[in-house]
Amino acid sequence: MTATLQPDGSLRVYHFESFLLVLAGALVVIAIGIWFTPATPQQSAIWDAILVVFALAALAGVERSEFVFDKKAQTLSWRKKTPYRQESGTIPFSAITSLVLERDFTRAGRPGNARRLVILTTGGPVPVTNAFSGLTAAAERVGAEVSAYLSAGAPHPISFDKA
Repeated sequence: MTATLQPDGSLRVYHFESFLLVLAGALVVIAIGIWFTPATPQQSAIWDAILVVFALAALAGVERSEFVFDKKAQTLSWRKKTPYRQESGTIPFSAITSLVLERDFTRAGRPGNARRLVILTTGGPVPVTNAFSGLTAAAERVGAEVSAYLSAGAPHPISFDKA
């Protein structure tokens, strides 16, 4: 996840979930490679079917999201795409109440280490990504940048809860 200030003064937050795309590609390569092993054609076909199902499942999680905060128009325009679904919307800055790092939960019901950035609005929460990640601090860094961008010159600062 990255946040970049655009030449027109808007802030663009972009996220691409590439790990699952790489995983799906690796599964397809393995499925092709199975045909070069000493397995029978029936065994190869069975393994290929299993690997293709897992590759399609991995593709379902590949997500690309873009959030553009436009100070001139005072709006947030967003869109999220997966191979099987697309969502988009526009939210006025006045409807954004705060930002929060939402945490996942373990099987025991305790907060986990993975997080995702969520924009809280008067119309409900808008997650920047569907996936939680604990590998990097990108969500925290981007959340701080967005909060600073929205708060600069605003009548009320936009809080950022890193809970």
